[in-house]
Amino acid sequence: MNNVVKTTEYRGHTIETHRDDNPENPRDGFSNLGVMVCWHRRYKLGDKHGFKTPGDFQRWLEPKWVMAKDDDNGDPQYLFVGDVRTDWASHLVNATEFLALERVKFPLLDNAHWERVDDTGDGDGSEVMMLWLYDHSGITMSTGSFDHIDSDRWDSGPVGYYYVTREKIIEEYGDDSKESREKARKCMQQEVELYDNYLTGEVYGYVIEDYMINESCWGYYGDDGLRFDGVEAYMITDAKGVIDSAIKHEAEQRAKIHEMMAL
Repeated sequence: MNNVVKTTEYRGHTIETHRDDNPENPRDGFSNLGVMVCWHRRYKLGDKHGFKTPGDFQRWLEPKWVMAKDDDNGDPQYLFVGDVRTDWASHLVNATEFLALERVKFPLLDNAHWERVDDTGDGDGSEVMMLWLYDHSGITMSTGSFDHIDSDRWDSGPVGYYYVTREKIIEEYGDDSKESREKARKCMQQEVELYDNYLTGEVYGYVIEDYMINESCWGYYGDDGLRFDGVEAYMITDAKGVIDSAIKHEAEQRAKIHEMMAL
């Protein structure tokens, strides 16, 4: 084992920080709030899903609307049926923006009104984040574009979406309030960052091997395993706890021996 990236001395013992060569994929073995749908010609990313194209997902996600205009008898005449469709370069538009856009397309129908179709998409009301991939000597994923490091945009671009349904938000947080959605978005962001740690190999474990201790533990993702900002990583705190317990146990055993010898 020669992938030591850092050593920490503590109470006469050495804690080795290693990269985890066989980390668990967070999309397979973890309980995630969100669902990750991706499309890429070379990489298999995110969760398994049944959407063949981004357009399929967008049609599932967005509510469907119908344009209606009353005839002379006051009966509605349905003139247009549509759903929200966007391309990779645009953001997901909400229903209000959609209505505004479609009204521009049909300026002669200014007396028309829009009605929502009853059998709307199952994903209507979901919380959604766009996912971006940067592919250059390895891949990394984010909920924001990589324009700041890829000005020519040759190596980066949108790769999918991360979403949580309205029903899941209510199940997890009790309601569909603004506060619950903020909690959901924070959790979604953390889950994407966790998956990015997996993609970039930022997963770690510690090893303590000496005359007293032979312990190791793996599966610390990102900052939990390795930090450079002066804050102690959670993994190191765990490792120090192992050392503290071993030293305490050793002291107790010596005390018992001394008591037995004193008899």
